[in-house]
Order: sequence, then C-alpha cells, then structure tokens
Amino acid sequence: MNIPLHCIIAAGLAAQAHAAVILTDNFTAAGTTNGSIVNWTETGANLFGGIGTEAAAKHPGGTGSGIWAYFQTNETSAAGMYRSTLTSGLAGDTITLTFDFGGNTNSDLYTGTFTVSLWDGDPTVGGSTQLASLTPVNPASGAVSPITLQTTLVSNTAGSIYVRFNAGVTSPGSGFDQPIIDNVVVTLVPEPSACLFGALGLSVLLRRRR
Repeated sequence: MNIPLHCIIAAGLAAQAHAAVILTDNFTAAGTTNGSIVNWTETGANLFGGIGTEAAAKHPGGTGSGIWAYFQTNETSAAGMYRSTLTSGLAGDTITLTFDFGGNTNSDLYTGTFTVSLWDGDPTVGGSTQLASLTPVNPASGAVSPITLQTTLVSNTAGSIYVRFNAGVTSPGSGFDQPIIDNVVVTLVPEPSACLFGALGLSVLLRRRR
C-alpha cells in the first residue's frame, strides 16, 4: 500500500498540540482597594491598590473597559501580586505570558522598577524556582505597552506555574505612583509531538524505497 507523502506529513503536523490558554484575567471581577483582587495574592506593603473602575477614556491608550489592576507604590513601599495557573509543565513546553502595561492617567509617572516573572511553584515559598523574568520600560502616563514574556522549559516543573508582578519603590519625592496592568494571558504550547518526528522519519524511508 502506497501512502502519499503529503498525507503522512500532514498527519504528523496535525498531531502537534496547539497552544492552550492556562490563565486569563481581564480584571472584570469586583475588587476593592488595598489588595482585594479575585484569585490573586498580595505581596509587599498594604499599598497594593486594587481594581480601577474609571471611565474607559482613562484606561491606558484610551480604550478598553476602564477596568484594570493597579499597584499603588511610593518611595518606601513596593507592591505586587501573584497567582497560580493551576497547570504544571513538561520539558520542552513553551510558556508565554502577555499583558498590557500602562501608566494611570490620574497619578504621577511611575519611576520604580516593574518586574514580571514566571515561577515553578509559589514564588513566596522556599524551593520554588524562577523560570523567567522581564523588566519592561515604564510607560508614560496614559500610555499602554503590550508586553510578552516567553520561555521554554528545560525540565519538568515540580509544581504549578505561577505568574508574579512586582512594582518596586519609586524615586525619592515622587509620592504615590500607580503602574497598572490589564488583559493578562498565559499560554502553554507542548513540546513537538513524537508523531511528527515519526511521520518525517517514515517519509524518509518511503523516499529511499522509491
């Protein structure tokens, strides 16, 4: 039986796993100031902030729902939050985190260091491992920057993959600053399926027989 080469390769490509969304949050759930955001855990001082619900025109870039998470910081207090994706990873998996990073139009320009990171396990517990981190450029007040952090796992994770955001202290005399985030999405793309390599190997054998 002769199987067309293109059919074999197509079958192998179809066997590849597609990206799966393992976390998404547009911060539409009700929240209050001082660290009350559904599914997220506050870190740092009690200046975390919460969910902003101002008019859409004050959302970074002047678009969106007007609902976002903000980090209220000053020259002595940092603020942050973290959350589990409830998903573990295998060696070769690619993890991608995207979010919108903005500057609150109602606050001073953020002058601290903002960091986003991916972790194997709870980042506040000993034994957890940082998988990747990124320090994006701070946006201007009212501006928005789409940010992407991506990493490929070199080994299986010991626990669930966590996302962490941290807004560091600001420059002396800057007062309260509020960097904000929105539209957080984490995806996982499994390592290439063994079926693909098997299909390619078979195609090579069939070529040789011809």
